[in-house]
Amino acid sequence: MATSSVIGDVSESLVQVLWEHFHQDRQFRSIDQIRIESPEDMQVTNIPQISLFLYRISEDPYLKNAGASDFPGREPGATPLSVTLHYLLTAYARERGVEHRILGEVLQLFHDHPVLEGPALRGGLERSAERFRVLLESPGTGELVRIWEALAKPMRLSACYQVRPVRMEASRGWEVPPTLERRTAASTSSWKSMASRARASPNARA
Repeated sequence: MATSSVIGDVSESLVQVLWEHFHQDRQFRSIDQIRIESPEDMQVTNIPQISLFLYRISEDPYLKNAGASDFPGREPGATPLSVTLHYLLTAYARERGVEHRILGEVLQLFHDHPVLEGPALRGGLERSAERFRVLLESPGTGELVRIWEALAKPMRLSACYQVRPVRMEASRGWEVPPTLERRTAASTSSWKSMASRARASPNARA
């Protein structure tokens, strides 16, 4: 199970998958042309580039109500946090036709290979058994407009993808503090002691 670094590891893994495909393209000479970057920080240059922008993280609706019994070997309350990562993928080039070709290849790539696993995994996910679905999503024109307005950049042709399920291991299970029982026992002993003293006092015999 992954740790809190999994979000960055998934992003790096996506970059690796894209690079494995585009490094055969003569216009892509370096993995640095595929950037984990906000469109706000991107500029059109003489070489094509791809921006991979994580713009939203949401709780995975399918695993939201999963209990500890759904994850064998974990303590009660140690259910992993399962989230979905939402990416905006944008191509940058001098010519619109080149941008369209790049996006078309990305769509075909993730359609043919919709699972992120094995050798493609990077960072803390290397040699792990984690598997992530890479799914094309349609957030709607309204949400896309809001994203680009927030970036204060002219809207560009982009593709949106979600990666799920991304699970983060709970740091520890839920524990019941044992102090309540001890305090109750101490309180009961105090009452017994007070009752004994009251019976032994002369005023009590009178």
